[in-house]
Amino acid sequence: MQTCLNEMKEVYSAHHCSLNVRVTNVGALGLYRDLLGFMVDKEDVEYYADGENAYEMIKYFNEEDEKKAKENALKN
Repeated sequence: MQTCLNEMKEVYSAHHCSLNVRVTNVGALGLYRDLLGFMVDKEDVEYYADGENAYEMIKYFNEEDEKKAKENALKN
């Protein structure tokens, strides 16, 4: 997975990567947040067909963008 993230940044000049994870998916949350450095950006209510909410998660490839996002999150 880290290789894919590196390719997004280097080959495609991506600024960030985002994904959605069920709020109850402890394994995925651990992987993306704790191991790969994604941050929870917001919670999407009833995102899935069964009505479960999802966390929208994002990983910035630029430290300055990540810093700005964290500052904005603290303001909200």
